[in-house]
Amino acid sequence: MKLSTRYGLVGLGGLALLTGGHWMREGSSDGAPALMYILGVLPNIAAAIAIPFVFMGIFTDQKKDASLRSIRNWFFASVFISCAGLFCWGFIQRTGDRLVFDIDDLIATVLGSFLSLVIFAAITKKPQ
Repeated sequence: MKLSTRYGLVGLGGLALLTGGHWMREGSSDGAPALMYILGVLPNIAAAIAIPFVFMGIFTDQKKDASLRSIRNWFFASVFISCAGLFCWGFIQRTGDRLVFDIDDLIATVLGSFLSLVIFAAITKKPQ
């Protein structure tokens, strides 16, 4: 399977997790506290995984001859930028009346970014 396909599938999986988390969160308001906590932070974890992989799916499809070093550098940059963007969104939430800022969302973003690095290492072929 091509690298772009693998990255794209992980990105789509992250988007599906994000959508599923929102759907489950809307449908359950009186669940167990642990479940409600997980559903509360799940969007940040899923977004931190989805954003870099969607970008990398596009990048590796367009740059078929990119070296592993280049792919790795672009992935790290995309993780950093998506993490920074999600942090900014978290702080923007403090300015709205209907938006909720939660420090746990920032922690979940870091966790999702770390998970994306682990997934990247697991699905990226090493040079022979």
